[in-house]
Amino acid sequence: MNAQADTAFFSRRVFHQNMWQKAPRYVNDDVWTFNTQSSSQWDGLRHYGYQKERKFYNGVTMEQVHGSDEHGKKNTINGIQGTQTY
Repeated sequence: MNAQADTAFFSRRVFHQNMWQKAPRYVNDDVWTFNTQSSSQWDGLRHYGYQKERKFYNGVTMEQVHGSDEHGKKNTINGIQGTQTY
């Protein structure tokens, strides 16, 4: 997902992501804008939480998903980026 952060493939627009919490359920709604020819499946373990405990996979909280790391970058915890920020 970070491969097109600054320069898009095939002279197309770069990826853009918006993510909103869908209260009162413990759910995130993701909107991605990208060239569909770049890949096929884009999903992660932070899309739909365990409703009873209000946690995502591995005990991750909504605050962690929507948080930033110590450098101000969007948190990648439980994401598909290949690295984790805790």
